[in-house]
Amino acid sequence: MARLKTNILDGGTGTVGSVVLYQWRGIPCMRSKPDSYKDKKSVAQLRQRQKMTLVHRFLRCFVHYLSDTFYEKDARRSPYQAAQSYNLKYGISGDYPNQFIDLRKALIAKGELPLPENFTAERKSDQIIVTWDVDYHLDFNLQNDELLLFWSKTEGATYARLVSTKAKRSEGKYILDLSSFKIQYEINVWGVFINRNRKEVSNSLLLR
Repeated sequence: MARLKTNILDGGTGTVGSVVLYQWRGIPCMRSKPDSYKDKKSVAQLRQRQKMTLVHRFLRCFVHYLSDTFYEKDARRSPYQAAQSYNLKYGISGDYPNQFIDLRKALIAKGELPLPENFTAERKSDQIIVTWDVDYHLDFNLQNDELLLFWSKTEGATYARLVSTKAKRSEGKYILDLSSFKIQYEINVWGVFINRNRKEVSNSLLLR
C-alpha cells in the first residue's frame, strides 16, 4: 500500500489499470489489484469470507451513523472497523455454509450506558409504540438520555433511517408515527440511548 502525499487525482477512488485508488480515514491511498484467486480455499477461509460478506451487508445500512454509535475514545480504528470487529465475533450464528446475521446478537451501537428493563416496541397500523421501564434510582444525567430509533426493512434492506426522538429516558414511552414515511412493508426497529454530549451510548437492542 502506498500513501499519496499530493492531491493526485484529487484524492479520488476507483481503479486505473492494475491500480486501485481509495481513501483510508481521509488519507488517499493506492494499491495494486490482486491477481485472480486460483487456490482452493479451506473451509475456515470460506467461513470467514462468508462472515465478512454478511457483516458488510448488515452494516452498510448503518454506516452513516456508526461515528456516533460505535464511538471509541482514543481508538486507532474507525467506527466501522470497531462495528465490523464486534459483529464478526458475536453477531453471526449458524454453521458454514448456513451462517446468518443474528439480529438479537448483532449491534449497531455499543457503549456503557445502561439499557432499561422491558424495552420493547409494538406496531399498530402506522405507529410504532416504544415502551420501557423507568428506573427512578438512576442519576439525573442518565434520566435525560435521549432515545434514538433506527429502522430498516425486514427483508432486503439497503438503507436504514435514524429518528432522533427527543424522548428522555425518564418518560418511559415514545410513539413513532410512520404515516409520513408511507411504509407498506414490515420493518425491524432498534433502540439506543445516547447522552446529551453525544459521546456516550448504550448498546443497541432489536425491539421488533
